[in-house]
Amino acid sequence: MRSMFNTKNPYTVLHNVKGFTRAKDMSFDGIHMDEWKKVDEWKKHPDTKSTWISQKRRSLSKALKEFRDLNDVTEFFMKFPNQTEFYRDDVLEIFYRQKTV
Repeated sequence: MRSMFNTKNPYTVLHNVKGFTRAKDMSFDGIHMDEWKKVDEWKKHPDTKSTWISQKRRSLSKALKEFRDLNDVTEFFMKFPNQTEFYRDDVLEIFYRQKTV
């Protein structure tokens, strides 16, 4: 799992998609717009699903691990506002692909 947290950047990105750059190199200032186009194409693919996961009263890593185990997730992508001592989302959107039979 790759993550990015940057004080200049108001978002955190988590993903394990092969072919994407490291999450910390995914800039939001327009430098890596081609990378975001790849993300949008990946999200629009018919095999890609989306839902919301809850991290209420637990850590993000525990919520993500539980979701991945229950849904046989092979690849996922998340982008959400940075969490601080003053702000924390209880539910986060995740885009994912499952193992095919």
